[in-house]
Amino acid sequence: MAPVWYVDSRGESTMAKSERQKLKLLILRDYLRSHTDEQHPVSMQQILAALEGEGIRAERKSVYDDLDTLRDYGMEIRKVSGKNGGYYVPERDFALSELKLLVDAVQAARFLSEKESMALIRKEDQDIDYNIFSRLGRELKPGMIWVTSGATEIGRLDYIRRTGKELNGDPEQDKTDYAAQGQSILMQNYRQFIAPEYGVRQLLVEHTHFNDPEKREHIRKLLIRAAKQGTIPIVNYNDPVSDEENRKMELATRRKNGDVVHECVDNDETAAVIAELVKAKMLVLMTSTEGIYQVPGDPSTLVRDVTGKTIEEVEAKVRALQQNCVGASRAGANGAKAKLEYALESVRGGTTVIIGHARHHLSDLVQGRVPCTRIGVE
Repeated sequence: MAPVWYVDSRGESTMAKSERQKLKLLILRDYLRSHTDEQHPVSMQQILAALEGEGIRAERKSVYDDLDTLRDYGMEIRKVSGKNGGYYVPERDFALSELKLLVDAVQAARFLSEKESMALIRKEDQDIDYNIFSRLGRELKPGMIWVTSGATEIGRLDYIRRTGKELNGDPEQDKTDYAAQGQSILMQNYRQFIAPEYGVRQLLVEHTHFNDPEKREHIRKLLIRAAKQGTIPIVNYNDPVSDEENRKMELATRRKNGDVVHECVDNDETAAVIAELVKAKMLVLMTSTEGIYQVPGDPSTLVRDVTGKTIEEVEAKVRALQQNCVGASRAGANGAKAKLEYALESVRGGTTVIIGHARHHLSDLVQGRVPCTRIGVE
């Protein structure tokens, strides 16, 4: 027997409404993940309005029951009392995080660029962490440049989700295929959470863009125009079209000719090169530690201040810290020693560098309200 459809006064079928009701728990879960954090709780009225926007009319009591159900299934939902209180999902620590953020100012406007890697993935369920996109998106403004990664891992997870398996070909080819699949998803999420009044521009770069003078100037002008036009550039290494063998040969030739070479595969270096390119006032490298430790792995030995009256004084302090750096912080990364080297290059160009934990808000790092390492000439 065929189903009978009833249409209400708004033209919506009763069956369609019933199906939406079944999805209420999932919609509520996703709304809390993407729209809340400790600084941005939502009231019950806002929750009801959000559900209404999805075609779901709900009573307060039913939503209270839904919140309890989500908690029973392991979702941490906190409640804040008071006039501006409400419900929120706390932010999680970044998994495998190495988030590099370049904050800059050109012509008195704050210019920022930021890099981030697999921090965008929740380690508990291997899915995109919309809380992170939401928090970062709220902080991005015109005059900022965001240097990001994450497309490869996001693309890998999307491929598995759609096919039930991983690619099993040449590792380098698989990596580029994943990156090509993940790029659009990465940008969709930035666009979703950055304020709608701001434009978002994707800028895919390779090492050649920073080693060729004409291409460097082209990139510089593009970034400065973006700030003046009220848009936010999001910079990512163009893995899908980058050929590793050709890259090595080109860089070797340039070194043989005595040229200064930028590889820009590591996003710390990319951020530092862009900082120099646009004469950034500040470069923020967000990572998985509170900053640089005097004793590796010991947060109690955090070095908060690496400043001096001259660049020579700052360099001496950086060199002393580098003696304590042992290897990379994770596989595939250059670690704290390289991070300090890129920071020093930026300081030579007049940029102040901050290294801090990715769980902190950008404004707190910039204002020194949270533990971090600050490097620069006073």
